[in-house]
Amino acid sequence: MNATDTVLDWRPQTFGSKSSGDVRDPIVEPIWSGLRFLGAVSGDVAFLQDVDGERLDGFASLALALAQASGSDDLVVDGYVTAEVIHDGTGTFTGADMMDSASKVVSHALLGGRPGSDDKRLDKGRAERMPQGDDPVALVLVDLLWLDGTSLLDIPLLERRRQLESVVNETDLVRRGTYVRPPIDTWVGSWRSMGFPGISFKAANGRYAPGASARDWASIAMPRR
Repeated sequence: MNATDTVLDWRPQTFGSKSSGDVRDPIVEPIWSGLRFLGAVSGDVAFLQDVDGERLDGFASLALALAQASGSDDLVVDGYVTAEVIHDGTGTFTGADMMDSASKVVSHALLGGRPGSDDKRLDKGRAERMPQGDDPVALVLVDLLWLDGTSLLDIPLLERRRQLESVVNETDLVRRGTYVRPPIDTWVGSWRSMGFPGISFKAANGRYAPGASARDWASIAMPRR
């Protein structure tokens, strides 16, 4: 079985209802707006598939860019087609506004933000920033699920991310999503200023179950000032 055969039967893992404070030993990421996808590279050909298993035929140039950026001719990645592209600084810490949300993040996120009105605000933020018309878009990759004929679903998330960094070269059209370890207060102002709608918490030791609701993933809306 190769990557193309594999991804046809897979769907992205989704966020559950867990409190962010209950995610043990998390890696923390900004949440990307746009189209969630699974992407497969087989040889010099790649394709993108949406959350319903439908092929994203409108992004041929991005599929080609994924194939060209891959250091393997057999892989499956999880990511986003997004217009949130700052080619030389996406997701990096700028130092701007770095402390004004520190206390709120500590209390709301690390101690346990739960689903509610924040989730509605997060969904609204995602919807408002979906790629539109001629918006410049790129791929942002957040997970590596299959590599060289081997499933990585039972490999810890942090190791999957490290392998992603080693096997995919960044280009203008293919980026690797940033992640950090707590404490995160020095990152929040930077991410908010870049327009990210929320923050995700994923267990560093967590596994990936395609199509399932993750028991060790949580998300919160981006804290306001």
